Amino acid sequence: MKYKATIQESRILLSN
Repeated sequence: MKYKATIQESRILLSN
């Protein structure tokens, strides 16, 4: 399950 990775990726996408 990729949960932490998803959160980190989401933050990067939002930051972009």
